[in-house]
Amino acid sequence: MQLATNPVYMTHQDQYESTAKVTDIQQIEFGGYNVYSIRVDETIFHPQGGGQRSDKGRINDIEVDFVQKEVLDPTNPNLIQINHILKEKPDFEIGSMVILRVDKEWRFQQMSLHSAGHILAALAEKIEPNLKAVQGHHFPGEAKVTFIGSPMDEDKLKLMLEERLDEVIRNSMPLKIVNEAGVRKLDVGGLTKEACGGTHLTNANQISSIRIRNIKSKKQKTQIGYEVVTTLNQKG
Repeated sequence: MQLATNPVYMTHQDQYESTAKVTDIQQIEFGGYNVYSIRVDETIFHPQGGGQRSDKGRINDIEVDFVQKEVLDPTNPNLIQINHILKEKPDFEIGSMVILRVDKEWRFQQMSLHSAGHILAALAEKIEPNLKAVQGHHFPGEAKVTFIGSPMDEDKLKLMLEERLDEVIRNSMPLKIVNEAGVRKLDVGGLTKEACGGTHLTNANQISSIRIRNIKSKKQKTQIGYEVVTTLNQKG
């Protein structure tokens, strides 16, 4: 029987160091390399998924190159196992207590991009009611939100979006993780609540600016690309 991982990152997004017990070690092939997949009883590492890049960091002094999520029971998406991928052979064994350290700067960048995507989506839907956000891709250098529908005027939408984005940052719009009927959601300043399993900022003012890279519309589908400028400001 596989043991599930307690996803501490879901409830303690600002925790960057913890201890955990190793529950499994396997040597596998991953991305064309022979690597080690490490499982622990609980983890602060966010896996790749939901449009967000995986965390980076270390287990003891060994670099974690990638983190992936495995759903153990299709009928229960909350029953998961987190695999921490290491290229270097671990210096610990099953049953060992290890120290987990998440790369704080990298995590903050991913949180900023993910939160910015939700903010952008909420504001775009308010400005252009015929747009409906359906997907977010929040990777550095290629972040974008996909909508169903087309804006009346792309240039006008870009201008209005950047004005509103500046405004919510300036006015310190709060971001809050809430639980509704067992579903984890991000409350974007009271504008909208969307189901999300990612890590997020607590306030828009933790982002220095959000800039629209481009807006592309075709056949009732619109993609808005964006970039964020941040400082490592953990206090919203």
